[in-house]
Amino acid sequence: MPGAERYLLIRMDLSQLANNISLTDKGYYKTQSEVPVSYPVTGNEECLQVEDSSYWFRHRNNVIAALYAKFCQDKTLVDIGGGNGFVAKNLQELGASVLMVEPGESGVKNAKTRGVKHIIHGGFQDAGFLNNKLDAVGLFDVLEHVEADHELLREINRTLRPDGILIITVPAYGWLWSVDDEAAGHFRRYSLTDIKKDLLNAGFKLEYNSYLFSVLLLPILFFRTLPSKLGIKKNKERTLQKDGAHKPGRLEGVLNWVWKKELRKIKSLKKIGAGSSCVIVARKR
Repeated sequence: MPGAERYLLIRMDLSQLANNISLTDKGYYKTQSEVPVSYPVTGNEECLQVEDSSYWFRHRNNVIAALYAKFCQDKTLVDIGGGNGFVAKNLQELGASVLMVEPGESGVKNAKTRGVKHIIHGGFQDAGFLNNKLDAVGLFDVLEHVEADHELLREINRTLRPDGILIITVPAYGWLWSVDDEAAGHFRRYSLTDIKKDLLNAGFKLEYNSYLFSVLLLPILFFRTLPSKLGIKKNKERTLQKDGAHKPGRLEGVLNWVWKKELRKIKSLKKIGAGSSCVIVARKR
């Protein structure tokens, strides 16, 4: 892509990318219409409490940054459902041009405080993005919150430039389903087979796919899934339920070793055989 287009969002009014947004006096754009999302009202604030200290969020950020560098370096990435801007700010600090799209008002405020430069307050499909305009899109633990996930993938495909990149992370394996998924507003968990099929049907070709967080499979199975299935765990109230979203304490050394090993594999585009999350890179056909 020509250099003049690489930093599109820095040089261009965002209204030239989408036709249903307007600039607010708070320094970010807002969609003219909104639809409800399946996400807890307090979800962003709860995540804000743990993001900076969480090995789960930190490892996911490192993986996202590695895949961005491999597949869409110097391109503008639209971070859909960007929450508090934890991913967007990290990529921004690494020199990336990022536009965050977030429907939650608290998430937008937190991202603005963090220093995220380009924000749209609203849903991706509410913004009215134009055809063939976007370089790259990120869906980082967002797709599972969307009931019509196939429709969203097709909509993203429409807005991407030819050969545009989509990077996705989602929770893995339907058989790991628990009341924690219900509390988080999930509609489903995915296998790599599921998500790859969905992407092919939406007009993408696959560039890379792997599981992630291999060490968390058994803890989730024994402390969430089985208690839920046996009726021992019935509480569906929202908690800090992200996989590993807390300080690891004495396990820190072991976990850091695992995360480094996973990150090395992903940087080399090797696959991790199993894990509590999936990570996928796809390209618009």
